[in-house]
Amino acid sequence: MKFSLITPYLPSEYDQLLALKTNLAAQTTTDFEWLIADSLPIDLDQTEWQAPFTIRQVHPKASTVGAARNAAMTVAQGDWLVFVDSDDYLLPTALATVTALEGLKSTTFIDLNQYPTYEPHVSFVNSLTQTSATDTLPKWGDPKRLRLRNRSLNLPADLLTELPTTTPASSAVQNWLTHKYLLFTGEDRFEQFGRQAKITGKILNRQLVEQHHWQFDEANALYPDYHFLTQAMLATPTYLRLADPLYVRVKHNDPINQPSIHQLEDPHRWHHRLAAW
Repeated sequence: MKFSLITPYLPSEYDQLLALKTNLAAQTTTDFEWLIADSLPIDLDQTEWQAPFTIRQVHPKASTVGAARNAAMTVAQGDWLVFVDSDDYLLPTALATVTALEGLKSTTFIDLNQYPTYEPHVSFVNSLTQTSATDTLPKWGDPKRLRLRNRSLNLPADLLTELPTTTPASSAVQNWLTHKYLLFTGEDRFEQFGRQAKITGKILNRQLVEQHHWQFDEANALYPDYHFLTQAMLATPTYLRLADPLYVRVKHNDPINQPSIHQLEDPHRWHHRLAAW
């Protein structure tokens, strides 16, 4: 099995978790298992929980996010651990893109590149084509996302062969042109990683985690990621971030829409807002 997706879950997040299950079913590969770490069991025999991939439940001893992730890591069977929260989503080609990465090593820290959005969860689950060049996600927030650019880079074969062979394999330009990712080594990886200092949307080799006995801080209910991330960054000499965002962070109760209404209460609120504009 290639991937083990780890998701902490609270009973109040049931609708979000079910929406995430629908999202994961849209992946172009099913070579993964989904580990739900919860304190309240879910009846996976229900029709709504049927999926083309394996779903397993893990019951942590403590009720913190750190404890939930630790419990899931101990039973994971995949080669790579993928951290996804219940209110976050992977774009359909995310796992297939990671599988196709050339030169991927067990000591590489992978970042699916987070795409922040204010869209409700149902509006983008199936809104993307197989190529990320024509996605329908809103281009706001970061000024760089407003710039016109050819994200698909459909370079002809003869042009690809003219790329300088002397360019180091770790060159950001070389990697972006040929493999659609940025690879950072040395001190650069710490500077680049600092922009998204959270475990969500990150991928690590499971055997590497087990070898170093990395654990999340179970006593810290607010920031359990930092200690784990620090250990992982020190032990992984390469940090790889995909050029196209493949991980979506959903922001609920945002100031742009009406903060008092949860996105899940009115899944079409985003479209109603557009109509009002």
